[in-house]
Amino acid sequence: MTVQGRLRGAGAHSDALGLRFGLTVTKKVGNAPERNRIKRRLRAAIDIAAAKHAATDMDMVVIGRRDILTAEYETLVDDLRRALAAVARPKSARSVKAPAISPSPTVSEPPGTPHA
Repeated sequence: MTVQGRLRGAGAHSDALGLRFGLTVTKKVGNAPERNRIKRRLRAAIDIAAAKHAATDMDMVVIGRRDILTAEYETLVDDLRRALAAVARPKSARSVKAPAISPSPTVSEPPGTPHA
């Protein structure tokens, strides 16, 4: 499962309060009954995992994968709880990764040299 989310602040879409979820499962995952089963399992897990964050203004998108069919239910709930906690955390508390700095070349080529 892949989870993406963002907190909603004051803006054009701030009229809807609370936690909103979107679910998506692509056709690559399986046939319609399998995709529907994945979405049903996710909805049930979201109901439990989102109880603590119901009043938080945020949007979450969950992309369902095939392994959700065989995963333990408690594992799904725990994964969703962790994802919600990560998104609900203030930006100052989130870990910020430093941008990767590419090493400078040790041997410079003369200008106009064609690259292979």
